[in-house]
Amino acid sequence: MALHKDLPIYKTAYDLLTNAIKITASFPRDFKRLMGDEIRKECMAITLLIFRANVATNKIPHIDELLEHLQIIELTLRLSRDMRFISTKQYAQVIEYTDAVGKQAQGWKKQQIAAAPAAEPSGQLSLCV
Repeated sequence: MALHKDLPIYKTAYDLLTNAIKITASFPRDFKRLMGDEIRKECMAITLLIFRANVATNKIPHIDELLEHLQIIELTLRLSRDMRFISTKQYAQVIEYTDAVGKQAQGWKKQQIAAAPAAEPSGQLSLCV
C-alpha cells in the first residue's frame, strides 16, 4: 500500500485545494466567509477522505463520500462564477482538477469493486459436499 501522499488522486486534490485557497482569497467580504470557507472546507474534506480510503479495508464508503463532497465543490464553484466572484478562466482551471479527482475516484472505486470477493446471492455460505 502506497502512502496517501504518493497517490496521483491525492496530488490532484492537493492542487485543487491550493487553487481553491487562491481564488477564494479575492471573494467579496460578504461572501468570503459563506462561500469561500465552504469551498476550502470541502477541498480539505476530500484530501482527508483520500487518506481514510487509502488506509481502510473497505474503501468504497470513503470514495462515495469523496464524490459527494466533490459535487458540493463543483456546485459552489459554479455559483461563484455565476456571481462573478471568479473569472471563467479560474473556474475552468479548478473544474479541471475536480474532473480529474472525480475520474480517479471512480476508477479507484471500480478497482475496489472488481477486487472484492463475490458474495453469495443468499448471503449464506455454500457447503461443499
